[in-house]
Amino acid sequence: MAASPRRVEAPIPIRQCARMIDSVHTEVMTHGYSDRTLVLITQTGKIGSLTQVTVPLASLEQGFELAPGSEED
Repeated sequence: MAASPRRVEAPIPIRQCARMIDSVHTEVMTHGYSDRTLVLITQTGKIGSLTQVTVPLASLEQGFELAPGSEED
């Protein structure tokens, strides 16, 4: 009997979603590290330029929600 494939957890927590914004397919992906979060947003499927942003911890406690729309995972 063949062994079933084992599911391996990603070492870095990743979240991803896609929405249509003004009729343009837009992908958002976040990678959570111990001391920071990488947020990638693309409408071309490529990473253009990277910018580092520092925000106060209090502003992160407010959270955010994505607007309802066509979701692709």
